[in-house]
Amino acid sequence: AAAEHIHSTLVNTSFCLTNVIGPLEKISMAGCP
Repeated sequence: AAAEHIHSTLVNTSFCLTNVIGPLEKISMAGCP
């Protein structure tokens, strides 16, 4: 149960990081000349 909880937490964290980093990359790329 603990391992499943840790795994789901890691998946949720990586998913959130991807959602945050994705738009940031688009913004930084759009800001480049």
